[in-house]
Amino acid sequence: IITHNKIDTMIHVMQAHVVFDEFHELINMPAFNLLFAELLGAKHMQGDNANTLMVSATPHYFFLKKFLDIPEADIIKIDSFNRSTYSVEFINYDEKSLNPIITQSERGRTFVISNTAQDAQQGYLNNHNQENSILFHGKYTKQDQVALFNRVFDCYKRNGNKKYDVLRSGPIIQASLNITC
Repeated sequence: IITHNKIDTMIHVMQAHVVFDEFHELINMPAFNLLFAELLGAKHMQGDNANTLMVSATPHYFFLKKFLDIPEADIIKIDSFNRSTYSVEFINYDEKSLNPIITQSERGRTFVISNTAQDAQQGYLNNHNQENSILFHGKYTKQDQVALFNRVFDCYKRNGNKKYDVLRSGPIIQASLNITC
């Protein structure tokens, strides 16, 4: 799309139904958010035939309205169907010491989501003797990811087997699983 010798890709994009899933993740990526805005601008020029859907559970409304220039009428909010209650605990700590997400053991039905697979691994290794936990991240082989995905899903799905109390994961859980405690 961004080079003159691959412009035919743009023709396919303009003719396609395009879905940008989790588009909010582009906000902190300067080159990508500019490309994203240009693609949306091109699709916008198609008017009612734009066939473009942007999906985000956590949209950045300033980004939508001011940067992408999307009218309020085109922003559709859907109430969550999930009526579960959650507890989120914010812990202040000295960044020169180990992150409590790695050192603190958990009890009960808990997801511990780290920013990196390495932090998830360290947390699991530090706490596996005190926790009934499972580790899931994107650094496994594809075959192992499938097997682990099935174990995690079977545990935490509605009426799941509850084999594990704690799920320690890297960012892959957000992208791969639609499950709840």
